[in-house]
Amino acid sequence: MGRARAPHWSRDSCRWGKMKMLYFDTSSEQGEVEPPLVRPLWQDMVECERLLQKADTQFARRVFCRSAFAFIEGQIYWLNGIALNAVVNRDFAKERSINVTLASALVDDAPRVGKTGKIALEPNRIPFLNHTALVLRTLAEAIGLHADEMFADNGWAELQKALAVRHRITHPKEPEALTITDDEMRSLRAALAWLFNVTEAIAEHEAERQRMAGKSPNNH
Repeated sequence: MGRARAPHWSRDSCRWGKMKMLYFDTSSEQGEVEPPLVRPLWQDMVECERLLQKADTQFARRVFCRSAFAFIEGQIYWLNGIALNAVVNRDFAKERSINVTLASALVDDAPRVGKTGKIALEPNRIPFLNHTALVLRTLAEAIGLHADEMFADNGWAELQKALAVRHRITHPKEPEALTITDDEMRSLRAALAWLFNVTEAIAEHEAERQRMAGKSPNNH
């Protein structure tokens, strides 16, 4: 298990399963979450954790689940910008070319051709899981990590289980659909932990890559 304050990078974070379940720190000693988009979503998770600590009710669990996926989507959108920058800037600097197919999958709007031949931009609608996988795989491969190992980890399966719960409580068909079980809460916390493990591993690997590049004789 792990209790999260603000995102931090640990030396052994390349092990995808380093943290098994994530609990948000509700103390007054929390660090500052840097990305402005993620910061209020992080605070929402802290408040949800406090709510669960006061009373572990179904209401508190549903609020936690909904807020968790808002946080995940915000985190992935922030990482999407970093991934797009890596595809456009790093690839161009290295190969003098850009992977247009990959870049077009990462932009917010995609071109569509109308019946009169005019091109208009429309929202680039990619299912949540597909988009999450695309962003994390792009980041991992950009710095030389094996993305397939990342998705082979049990945390990816737990994220899919947790997403099914979010869908079920968002579009309930019967009263029982609004109940979140203990096992489902564990899946949700495991999914959050997996995302943190993966993000930490990518950040740590990139920091190490830059450190080694700085020691290269070519940089002296």
